[in-house]
Amino acid sequence: MERLSIIITNLFKSIGLMILVCLVGILVLISLFYVILLFNCPPALENQVNKQDSLVLVDLCNTTNIGRFMKGPKGSFMWNPEYPVSHWDGVTVKGGRVTKICFYDYYNSDDFGDEQGVDIKGYLPESLGELTNLTHLIICGNNKSHITGSIPTSLGKLTQLTHLTLRVHGLTGSIPTSLGNLVNLTDLRLYKNNLSGSIPESLGNLKNLKMLELSSNQLSGSIPKSFENLKNLKDLNLKYNKLNGIVPLSFGKIDSSQNYFLQNNHFNFSSIENIPNIEKANIWLDPQSNIPIHKEGNLLTISVGGKPITDTFMWYQNEKLISTKVGDSTYFARRTGKYWCIAKSALIKKLTLQSDTVKIKFN
Repeated sequence: MERLSIIITNLFKSIGLMILVCLVGILVLISLFYVILLFNCPPALENQVNKQDSLVLVDLCNTTNIGRFMKGPKGSFMWNPEYPVSHWDGVTVKGGRVTKICFYDYYNSDDFGDEQGVDIKGYLPESLGELTNLTHLIICGNNKSHITGSIPTSLGKLTQLTHLTLRVHGLTGSIPTSLGNLVNLTDLRLYKNNLSGSIPESLGNLKNLKMLELSSNQLSGSIPKSFENLKNLKDLNLKYNKLNGIVPLSFGKIDSSQNYFLQNNHFNFSSIENIPNIEKANIWLDPQSNIPIHKEGNLLTISVGGKPITDTFMWYQNEKLISTKVGDSTYFARRTGKYWCIAKSALIKKLTLQSDTVKIKFN
C-alpha cells in the first residue's frame, strides 16, 4: 500500500512537471511571437500616418483610378482604404507625414514616355493642399489618360514641394497664380494637358527652379517678364502653345548649359529682334505656327513683325517658287493655284516664318 502511494505521488510529480514544461513552452512561443511582430510589423504600426494625410490619400484614391494600378513589387498593396497608407505604392511616409506621391510609368522605366505607363482617369481633389509636408507630387499617365478639371489652387499651400509634375492630358483652365508660392520648387512640369490663358507672372518667384516644362498646352499671351528672375533655370520648354509677344531680353544671356525651347508658338521677328546675342544663345525657335495671309481680292500680304525692310519674302504657287522680294511682303496672284510665303530675316538667322496656304481661283 505504501509502495502504491509512492508510485501515485511520483506520477503526479511527473504530470506536474510536464504541465510546467508545457506552460513554459507556451510562454516562450508567445514571447517569440511578440518579438517577431515587433521587428516585422508594417510601417503603419511603426510609424502611424497623420490622420488628415490618410484622409487626403483616400480622397485621391476615390477621385481617380490611380490606386488600381499601384500593385508593384516587394509584396506591397494597391491603393486600398482597407490597407495602411504607408503600404501604398508610390507613397512615401516620413515622421508620420506623407512626403511623396510618385505615380509614373511604374511598370516600365523611369522616364515619362507617352506610350508607356497607364491611362488614368478622374480629377484631382482640392484636399491635396492639406499634404503640407509633401516634397514630391508626380502624376503621369500615358497618352490615353484623361484627368479632367483644373489644377487645384490649394497646391499653392504645399510650400515644401521641390518637384511637381502633372502630365495627365486632360487638365483645363489656367495655371493657378498660387503656384508662385512654391518657392522651394526646382522642377515644375505641367505639360501635355489643355491648360489655357496666360502664364502667371507669379512663376517668376520660383527662383530655385531648374526645370520648367509647360509644352503641349493652349497657353497664350507673352512670356512673363518676371522670368528674368529665374537665374537658376536650366531647361525651359514652352513648345506647342499659342504664345506671342516680346521674349524677355534676359533670354539672350543664357549659356551653353541652358536650353530654351520656344518652337510651335506664334512668335515672329519682332518677338526676338532686340534680344542681344540671340544667335549664340541656346534658344530654339524654328518652326513657329504658320502666320495668316491677308487677302484683298488677288493681293496677298503677310505680316512678320520687326523691320521688314531687310526681310526676304519668297512666294510659292503649287510648290514652285514664283517670286523673291526684299522688304516687300505683298504678291499679286494672277493664276489659279495654292499660294504661300516663306519669310527670312537678315538680322535673325535662326527663325524662318511660313504662312498659311490660300487658294486663288480664276474663271
